[in-house]
Amino acid sequence: MTIMGLSLLRITSECTLALHDVQVVEFGKTFVRNNSMLHGRIASQDKVLPRIQCGTDCLKLKGCIGFTMRSPFCSLILIYPGSGPNAATVNLDEITEIWMKADPEYPRSCLQAKYWYERPTDGRYWIVTSGTFDPVEVYCDMTTASGGWTLVWSYGFIDYENFTDNGNAVVPIPSSGWISGLVDTTNVYNTSSVIPTDPKEHGAMEFALWARIGRQFLVRSNINNDIKCIPGTGSVVESTSGTVSCQLVTDVVQNGCTDVPIWYDVTPSVAFLATNTSLPMYLWEGNKYNNWPTHDPCGENEPNHKTGESDPGGQLYLRMSEDVDNN
Repeated sequence: MTIMGLSLLRITSECTLALHDVQVVEFGKTFVRNNSMLHGRIASQDKVLPRIQCGTDCLKLKGCIGFTMRSPFCSLILIYPGSGPNAATVNLDEITEIWMKADPEYPRSCLQAKYWYERPTDGRYWIVTSGTFDPVEVYCDMTTASGGWTLVWSYGFIDYENFTDNGNAVVPIPSSGWISGLVDTTNVYNTSSVIPTDPKEHGAMEFALWARIGRQFLVRSNINNDIKCIPGTGSVVESTSGTVSCQLVTDVVQNGCTDVPIWYDVTPSVAFLATNTSLPMYLWEGNKYNNWPTHDPCGENEPNHKTGESDPGGQLYLRMSEDVDNN
């Protein structure tokens, strides 16, 4: 695969390589991984670009691990395997505006995978979610709402047939941190930190990793309408209450209700998305005794969900913004 759009790369040893010399971007096992260090051939490419476009170019370019800005120049930091006289070691912590601490063999998220691979389809992909260089397998939705969504949570219900019973709840719920007050899990049916690799496979990525995937979110369910949201003052990944800006993706229930949430709320026991009525459209709780898990496309906190599903449930996906200043 050829690195497109680059006419000349400057190697850290001050040698130069023409474009045709740096076509190797299928990263192999020649990398030495040690904490936040990468060893291999390291190059940078300078262009006059604003910071937002600089970061977006890095997002889309396989092998780019970060960027620096020395106004007006944008410098993309590229690394590819190899040893010999031009080999060097880079400390990722010393790149002033790095935003992808990852082994460049793997994308950071499904959105990056969407750019890296030709004709990406829905399915399982390997990504690196942190600076540990340990790849994990995730499920990527590459088709809904322009694609690039990483599945971080898939859940079912304890008692779908008696939906409004206080004993009904979503299961599992994400690990501690998703709801700030959820420390004592005695009355919770089940928590999970097992990454789901299929929408029908219940589990939840460790909550501490969610922010590394992105802040935009997509909620899908076969008993409620699908919505995608951009955080405002409210944030799912930061577990903070506030405004969100949402759009209807799929009218699943088809009962005439096409409301979308404008508010995300986190309490010590539940999290929910509310419409302009201030009543939940989606309410996620895992308690054995309190509330019931509203999935109401009308945003009235009523049982307006779709009935008769043989395998009812829902999923939460995350995606970074292509504007790196809005992740």
